[in-house]
Amino acid sequence: MWWKYIIEDLARRHFLIYYRGGRRIFKHWPWSLEINDIFVKNVLDRKYERAVIYYPKCVNEEIFYPIHNVKKRFDILMVGDIKLSKGQWRMLHVLNAYKRLYPNQKLPSICMVGKIKDTYFFRLQYEYKLRGIIQYKGKVSRDQLRNYYNASKLYVHLGDNEQGSRTMLEAIRCGTPCMFSNIPHMWAEWQIQNNDFLKAVNHNDYEFIARTLYNMLQREYDRTVISKVYNKYANVKLTCKMWQHIVKIVQDASSLDKNIFINGFHITKAR
Repeated sequence: MWWKYIIEDLARRHFLIYYRGGRRIFKHWPWSLEINDIFVKNVLDRKYERAVIYYPKCVNEEIFYPIHNVKKRFDILMVGDIKLSKGQWRMLHVLNAYKRLYPNQKLPSICMVGKIKDTYFFRLQYEYKLRGIIQYKGKVSRDQLRNYYNASKLYVHLGDNEQGSRTMLEAIRCGTPCMFSNIPHMWAEWQIQNNDFLKAVNHNDYEFIARTLYNMLQREYDRTVISKVYNKYANVKLTCKMWQHIVKIVQDASSLDKNIFINGFHITKAR
């Protein structure tokens, strides 16, 4: 973790604001403010006596957006580094379950985008690659990625280690329905609650995933409606507004401590 010492040096010289991006190494430091993109509420963390505020993480909206009347070239899109924790290998087990449950149905086509970090998946997927079911695109530009989101019927994430995946935000912004692992405290509350086009699944229950895939692939989704959900919860304006509020609280404070944030945000209840 080359960045650890850089952050330690910054923390000695600057006010302590922490963005919790899945890293626990600094969790026990005396942060004054913790920025959280999972729970949609502002709270006082009594254990560490710090203010915790909701951070509406966004994506580049000039790059990621819905494109209408695009031919759907793929049933499923999986985005991210190809490695065990991202769970691409689980899709092979899902395909086997799909074959058993729907023997008369054509298997869904899959597009995978990302840098290869682990060859385990590729050792397993030989048969499906030969049959043209899985297409691996490697690393692509963000413009290409936007086109893949729009050319796919579903975005799927079956990993077991993620926090507020930005690729899922990109998919929602592009109007693509999503299926994802129901890992505790890894997905924003608003994503879990919008369960019409966002389906959380047990990433080890391959038959349930196969049934969910089948049902979602039979539906027609309104991409504009899906994209508007992103616009409501995680847009650039909300992100900028949050940071402007933080800056104003610090500038207006006579002294800097955690209480300026506790008083500066509407704190609901201790968690």
